[in-house]
Amino acid sequence: MPIAWCNMIFFLLMLLAACGGKNEALPSPNADNILSLARVTLDSIQSTSFEENREYCGFIGVAPNGEISVTVPKPGQTNHCNFGIMPRNWQHVSAYHTHGRHTSSYNSEKPSAADLQGHHEFGITGFLATPGGRLWYIDGPNLSAELICGPRCLTQDETYRPVHSINTSYTIDTLLDG
Repeated sequence: MPIAWCNMIFFLLMLLAACGGKNEALPSPNADNILSLARVTLDSIQSTSFEENREYCGFIGVAPNGEISVTVPKPGQTNHCNFGIMPRNWQHVSAYHTHGRHTSSYNSEKPSAADLQGHHEFGITGFLATPGGRLWYIDGPNLSAELICGPRCLTQDETYRPVHSINTSYTIDTLLDG
């Protein structure tokens, strides 16, 4: 298991432990369930995101009934999405968002510096779906991102054409440098 995955699982467990004192009746979701839910959710909204050429975003959390769940995907703009407020009585776990339709003028196949900075500002992790069908894990607290799976892992925009090189991980510094 790659170190970054171990870090993600550790971070999620620490986050859940920190929140657990607020509502001890809620079970802690495991990393596999979180990843599966993020993947299914993002895959289900990819086509709409492409058709409307806008980002969609939402939260992953533990609902009051104890089930790990997602909020209804919220439509954003072409290059950003406001997550809004976590529902009351939910235990925050992570976030998710799409990058909309493919464009050759912007490298939407990787997280942006703004993606990492936004997640960092709120101290959260997240998952990102790209037009090429890539799935990324964003570690906001550590200002980094790791590729979970490559092109066509999720629904791919039919206009997608590879035009940029993509690394398997990024830090805020590597994104800002170019």
